[in-house]
Amino acid sequence: MILNTASVKPSSLKMTLVLETLASGNVAASILEFPQHRVESNNREEAIALIRADATALLDRIELLPLDHDLEYSQNPWIKYAGMFKGDPDFAEIAAAIRAERESDDETEVDPSVYALEG
Repeated sequence: MILNTASVKPSSLKMTLVLETLASGNVAASILEFPQHRVESNNREEAIALIRADATALLDRIELLPLDHDLEYSQNPWIKYAGMFKGDPDFAEIAAAIRAERESDDETEVDPSVYALEG
């Protein structure tokens, strides 16, 4: 993960406003991306104006830092083993034996005592 320390002041940031009509009849407004920012008002228009002012003040105080994330670390850790036995005759023989056993119509089971723990 690489943090680019060249900060950028946000000139434009798309945010989602959440408006909720409360049981009291008041309207609560918040910013979905910044849930800790919430205001209440008597009406919808005033709640929107208050949360917009809060968002403007917030954007004046924050900076954005680009964060480059190397996706190699977020891949499945087992992917490096995919195909490692391709062309291996011993593995091909083992895989064929397993496949044959799975596809057989033999209904017999292994004696459960084989799996019992000693002691």
